[in-house]
Parts: sequence; structure tokens; C-alpha cells
Amino acid sequence: MTAIEVDRDRTARRAREVRLFATFAGGYSRKPLPAQPDLLGDAERRLLEGDLDADGFRAVADEFVREILGEMAVVELGIVGEGGVRAHDRIIPWIRGLEGLAAGDHTTLPDGEPATRPIAQDTVLWTRPVTVRDWQFAAGQTDLPVKQTMVGPYSLAALAETDPKGRADLAVQLGEALNLEILALAAAGCPMVEIDEPITLQIGEDIAEFRAFRAANERLFAGLESDDGPHLSLGLWGGQIDPAGYEDLIALPYRSYLVDVLAGPSAWRFLDAVPPARGIIVGSADARTERLDETEVHVWAMAWAAQEGRGSDRVGCSPNGSLGLIGRHFAHRKCLRLGEAVRIGSMGPLQEVAEALDENPAESKLPELRAMARAVESARGS
Repeated sequence: MTAIEVDRDRTARRAREVRLFATFAGGYSRKPLPAQPDLLGDAERRLLEGDLDADGFRAVADEFVREILGEMAVVELGIVGEGGVRAHDRIIPWIRGLEGLAAGDHTTLPDGEPATRPIAQDTVLWTRPVTVRDWQFAAGQTDLPVKQTMVGPYSLAALAETDPKGRADLAVQLGEALNLEILALAAAGCPMVEIDEPITLQIGEDIAEFRAFRAANERLFAGLESDDGPHLSLGLWGGQIDPAGYEDLIALPYRSYLVDVLAGPSAWRFLDAVPPARGIIVGSADARTERLDETEVHVWAMAWAAQEGRGSDRVGCSPNGSLGLIGRHFAHRKCLRLGEAVRIGSMGPLQEVAEALDENPAESKLPELRAMARAVESARGS
């Protein structure tokens, strides 16, 4: 297989230039566009049946990735990626790529995103890059910054292990393995890695589980604390963020947090607890429905996140989870609204733009905006 060359200086420069921005979260839709053949699904079936080899499938997947990168650019996402579309779910590449794991039954992440349950058969070890080649391919297809998304070590371990002690030990092994993968991505020039930990939001008040999450993620950060490394962002969706976990979530050196702000006051309480020097990506597009989101909701969500001294240059917007559950046409339209919100929000001071769109969001004609305004008011006690 021919090595893929990436202009690392250009990639880093593009990432630094991003200010107010839109991006996707976790995964993207693998479904075909309306009235179009399911070329990726057909290639996957032929691969399983032995009618297509791995190189043939990779060529089809490359073309699919090229298409969705084009779609993301058209709708003006500021940070793009391949969205985990090359496999049936985002767990499979780690089961195949890490030593010590095998595939179990089909399950889902808390937001309904499909997942394959990993089975730990031995000590988990990283022996070779899992995502680097595919990230390099994506980075070579666009001038936009390309991020790599991955499910984090605690969530991977929680899918595999129900025993708390076994889960904590496995999470540490996975943290060490993912650390080596991120170092390989960094060496290839990857400017941003999104670590999605949705099962963390199922912990509730269990301090021991938050400590297990933190221990695994501390291993993940080994050698990556420098400002010269990739921007690591923590994706949190699929439930409520309990205050019992704030200390462990914030103690980790993540530079930004992608949070489901449609989850209610708990999301906004957490955002206000995050130091203003860190970035916030508001998950303001509902990834669970094909219904089109309102631009005003996205702009106001970013404006609220930019308050308390954070500023608009540390704020972005995204869906509130993987877009893999809805059709690609609807995923495209949701991203279109996100890009539109950033374009409008960049026309002036963000707070002033939000007020020009809807001066009193608590009394808005838009029910989604009223609901978010109530959540913010509840969180901030106003």
C-alpha cells in the first residue's frame, strides 16, 4: 500500500486559523443519498462474501469518504473528518486493530449509535496504527482541518466489562493503547482528536467510576500535554453530567469539550464549571431526529457558551451525537444549518447577533429556543 503524504505545516496552520466553527460529532451517516445505490453497503456485503478483497473495499470506502468530505465543505463545516464510515460501527476498527480484543454481540452506545461489544481475551496492546492511514487519506482530500474521532477508553471498557474492577483495569490498558495511536496520529500531522466518552454520562454519582474514567484518560494523555501536540477534545453526550464527576472531567488536560446542550440544565452547569480558557463545542443539533434544527438555537447556544469570559473564539457548534442514526440527506441538512449558524454568528459580536435574531429567547416563538433558554436560566439561577 502506497504511503500517503500530508502537508503537516498546512494542516496545523489551518487548525490554528479556525475561530467560530461548526463540526460533526462522533460519526457521520453511512447511508446512501436518496435514490442512489448503496455502494458502501454493497461493497461491505461483497467483502464478507469473499467477492471483494480488502483493497477493493478500501477503494470504495475512499470514494465514499471523498464524497462526504465534499458535502462537509459545501455546508461550511470548519473542521471535518471521515466520520467513522468505513466500518459498520466505530468500535470495530479497534477490535480488529488492537491485540487482545475479539468481537462480541451487537449493542449500542447511550445515544443509540450502533456498536460491537469488544471481548477482552488477553492484555490489550497497540502494535500498529489503526486510523493513521485513513486520516491521512482524508487530510489529503481537503484544505480544511481534519480531525480523527474515536470512542474513549472508559466507554470501550464499559462495553466490554460489567465487573467494576475488571472494567477499570481494561480501561487503563485501552488508555495506554489509544495513547500510542494518538501519538502516531500526531506524528502524521493530525491537528485534532475527538475522544468520545458517552458512557461516562451513565455513571451518575459513582465517584469510583469517575476515578476509573480519569485513570484511563490520564494514560491516554501520556506525552501529549504539550501545546505543540494535537488538540484533544472530549465528547460528552447520551445522558446527564453529574456534578460528582466535574473534578475528574476538568482535571484532565482536554482543550475543549463537546457537550449535548439539548440535555437540559445539567449540561449548562457543567459548561459553566469548565475554565473559560478551554473551548466549548455546543451539541445543539438533534442527531436523533431528521427534523431540521433552527439556526437561532445554534447561534444562541454558542452565545450562551461564549459568556462568562470564554469568548466566541473558543466556541463552536455541532450535532449532539453521531449522525449515523439518520439518513445522509438529513445529516447533510443538519450540517448545513450548523454552517449557516456560524456564518451568521460571525457577522458581528456573537451576543449582539443572537439578540438581533431573537431578542428574548425565553419568550421566543421557537419552542426549542424557549426550552434551551429555560435550561440556561435554571443552570445559572437567573
